[in-house]
Parts: sequence; C-alpha cells; structure tokens
Amino acid sequence: MKQIVDAAHGHGIKAIGATLTLYGGDAYHSDKGEQLREAVNDWIHLGGTFDGVIDFDKITQDPQDPNRFKPAYDSGDHLHPGDDGHKAMGDGIDLTPFAQ
Repeated sequence: MKQIVDAAHGHGIKAIGATLTLYGGDAYHSDKGEQLREAVNDWIHLGGTFDGVIDFDKITQDPQDPNRFKPAYDSGDHLHPGDDGHKAMGDGIDLTPFAQ
C-alpha cells in the first residue's frame, strides 16, 4: 500500500486511506481477524502514509456493540453495509482533503 501511495504522490496525486469496517457477527469473524483489522486501521490512521483518512469503521459502528455495524447500517450479513450504511459512509466523508 505504501508503494502505491508513494507512486501516487510521485504523480502529484493525493492518497486518502479508508478504514476497514466491522464484521462482528459474521461467520468469518475471529479474534485473530479482529486484531488484524484493528492493526490495519491503526496503521491507516497513524502510519503517516495517507494525506487524509476516512474512518468508515467509526461511521458505521454501533455504539451499543462496538464490534458490529449499527443495526440500521447492516445489510443483514454483518459484513457489508446496507443502503443506509452506504449513505452514512458517504455523508461521513470530509471533503477537505480533496480540495486543491
């Protein structure tokens, strides 16, 4: 990922990172997978690679159960956001990093 971002920067292109969303309740969910997802999200936030970050993880998170999508945002499979989740993700994007 860093090589791709470096190449983009070499062409004057900004690179915006986006966090991985939750998947608690999905058949694929595991403690090890969750640790990896969190590590990737930490790197996206703190690695200094990106020109900005969109935190889809926080946007879609259920405050009552932080390992899952907010129920209104869940497509039903606990892995993909539904229509309302996609709308929330789009509405949650700060357009400031995209400005020239």
